[in-house]
Amino acid sequence: MKKYLTLACALTLLAGCAQSARQPQAEEEPAAVLTGTYTRFVQGDDWGAGVSRIDVTLDSKLDSLSADDLTVKETRVSADWGAEGMPLTLVTNERTITDAYLTDSQGNKTSNASATFAVELYISPSEGNAFTYEPHITRNEWSPYKLDITSAALTSEGKPVYVSISAAPSDTKTSVDEFAMDTYTASDGTEYDYAYYEPKNESKTLVVWLHGGGEGHVREAGTDPRIPLLGNEAGNLAKEDFQNAVGGAYVLSPQCPSYWMDSEGHDNIAVQDYTLSTNVSYYTESLHELIMNYKEKVGAEKVILTGCSNGGYMTFLQAINYPDDYDAYVMICESLKAESISDADIERVKDLPMFFIWSKNDTMVNPDDCSKTNVERLQAAGASDLHVFNPDSVTDTSGRFKDENGNAHEYAGHWSWIYFDNNEAVDENGLSAWEFIAQNAQ
Repeated sequence: MKKYLTLACALTLLAGCAQSARQPQAEEEPAAVLTGTYTRFVQGDDWGAGVSRIDVTLDSKLDSLSADDLTVKETRVSADWGAEGMPLTLVTNERTITDAYLTDSQGNKTSNASATFAVELYISPSEGNAFTYEPHITRNEWSPYKLDITSAALTSEGKPVYVSISAAPSDTKTSVDEFAMDTYTASDGTEYDYAYYEPKNESKTLVVWLHGGGEGHVREAGTDPRIPLLGNEAGNLAKEDFQNAVGGAYVLSPQCPSYWMDSEGHDNIAVQDYTLSTNVSYYTESLHELIMNYKEKVGAEKVILTGCSNGGYMTFLQAINYPDDYDAYVMICESLKAESISDADIERVKDLPMFFIWSKNDTMVNPDDCSKTNVERLQAAGASDLHVFNPDSVTDTSGRFKDENGNAHEYAGHWSWIYFDNNEAVDENGLSAWEFIAQNAQ
């Protein structure tokens, strides 16, 4: 039997793989070596979550600092996609520094001597990932993570010094820290951890995000509702662009105790139930209970369900089972197989406001089995409020990421939630998914 590196083992290995600092050159006065700690900032992005900044605290002040003075290397755990069995492995990369500067007590750039400094780092699909995707249990987890921060010759009060830090972060801040976290226990005993956002101004709208298969609860690593927000960039639902577009909304993001397509409520996260052949979930009733409880708690009058893949599956199930309790649905690369939906189910939901998003080249969830055929059946039944965005592929539209030929970076065809996150999913009449939500929030 093959043995794979686990994240727990990786933590032990990381503790023992500290790299040596740059050795100072021989000088008349020996250079001191400054150590310290750092906080990392994790930014949600189209492709996932990246460490985009570190804030360092030293044990002595530096007189000055620039990006050219530093080298930053990261050691993290990643699946080796090119190897048989896709084992987890430790990977060390030098990070691309875009800026570095001394900071004051508020974290702002300063020209004064300081014991704190910030380093801004480039992130991309191949650099800075804060997550490890474990292919053996198809889950995203926080990667065991360590940075080696070293410097060229610097000065402190005019005396020669070097910086040498080799450690895990002392703290993590993220781009979704405006969300609060809570728990809910349903009447059947199912326990949910969830993230929620409360808008600055009064709102009667609740938008619910149901995450994909890679963002469920990993019991061995503990729950963390930030993972669904960062893994699918659903944190954008709390940002100014979305909030302005929909007129303000509460946002609820539950983390499934396993995965939404789980028909039995497995305790073992490694057990896969991805049959795509039933329209049953162990969590259908308890999730509905959570959503209705939160709706009442915040006084919402309109509830919009959104979800991708595994979460699109559950969004569709909620529509079938509770068609009178929600006001609109956005289903992204949904994975509810058409063969498991009865004609009676189609009749029940055909007049509900629905917006379907998928990419034609999705190889993870075949659109012919799910979205495409489901839409065709709804159209044949005379659906009255049906909207579709189905591009040929999923590509970077930000202009930041290119392939070797200078063309826009192409993501996996399954990742069509990127278009929703960035308000780029538009139906044949020019209506965007965000505008669709706004219309149904009135």
